[in-house]
Amino acid sequence: MGEKFYVKPMMADWNNRQFLNKVIEPNIKRKTAHYLEVLEADQKNFAGGGNYEELGKSALRATLVPPISMSISLVLLILTAVKPPSPPASY
Repeated sequence: MGEKFYVKPMMADWNNRQFLNKVIEPNIKRKTAHYLEVLEADQKNFAGGGNYEELGKSALRATLVPPISMSISLVLLILTAVKPPSPPASY
């Protein structure tokens, strides 16, 4: 597991629940706290007027636009497929 993920004391006879509670969850909490610290430290750089403002806007657009576009396409496809056939026009 390496030194990064080692938890003292590490017992070889732990069952899955104990391993989850004593090894996996503490490591997840530690990594989450680390990434939150990194994000909060860079928050000023991504804010308005910061060094990475355009990069942040571009990343936000890349994250939001495709799901919105696919949702609209899906709705239009469903409306097209469900549209009842119209009777022929009589003159």
